[in-house]
Parts: sequence; C-alpha cells; structure tokens
Amino acid sequence: MGRPTNHKKRYKNSGRPTVMTEETIGKLEYAFTNSFTDEQACFYAGINPSSLYEYIKKNPEFSERKELLKQSPDLTAKQTVVRALQENSADAWKWLEKKDPVFKPSSKLEVDARIDLKDSSPVTEGFKKAMDSFHQTLKEELSKPREEE
Repeated sequence: MGRPTNHKKRYKNSGRPTVMTEETIGKLEYAFTNSFTDEQACFYAGINPSSLYEYIKKNPEFSERKELLKQSPDLTAKQTVVRALQENSADAWKWLEKKDPVFKPSSKLEVDARIDLKDSSPVTEGFKKAMDSFHQTLKEELSKPREEE
C-alpha cells in the first residue's frame, strides 16, 4: 500500500458547480406550493428535471416536502370555503350536502309492482293499459320539482 496523497483534497471542489442552490430550491418550493408539476417547477426554476430527481435521490426528505407543498392549494381552498360558509348560507348548505349524509338531498322513488303471468298467452289490453298508466305516473313524478326542506 502506497503513501496517502492529497489528491482527494486537491480535487474535492473541482468540477461543475451544482444547480441546486438555495435560490433554485426556493423557486422549486414556490412552484410546488402553486400546484406546478415536477416538469413545470423545473422549467420555472431553470433546471433540468433530471437534476431534481438526482437531488431527491441524495436528499429523500425533499421528496416528502415536495409532496406536502403540492397539497398547499388544496388546504388554501378548504380554508377559503370554510371562511365563506360563515358569510353565505347557500354555500353552507352545499358543504353539508356533500359532507353529511343527513343533509344529502334524496330523490328516491319507490315502486312496488307485481306482474303475474300464469301462462305465455299474448299480453292483454288491460296489462298494456296498466303499464301505460304506470309509465305516465312515473314520468309525472320525475318531472315534479324537488321540494326544498
């Protein structure tokens, strides 16, 4: 084994400087906070997507941060909606209809019908009239405006 050299020390800081500076990371974080895709964020920050993916390989915690930052617009939207509920009762009702099954509007139409054909003879006029009447009633029920509770 030979003598240790200063080769590693001498060339430690040589080579191309990293593009992942604090400024670049700040731009990426801003972009992810504004719901940019990885490619869009890289374009905004002025780097190649491969640089981002290499950085994530070396710094896996940044991948988790990136995913959390991408949720920021959803959180902002939720906060805005909840604030609007205090000012607008119509929005509050919409929120409750979506979130709480008790407030969900229902438009159920229950039909109890029995058809008993004892033989395979042609359909009688009475059966045709009954079916026509059923269909007419069904159309009328479905065309009625829904009552607000």
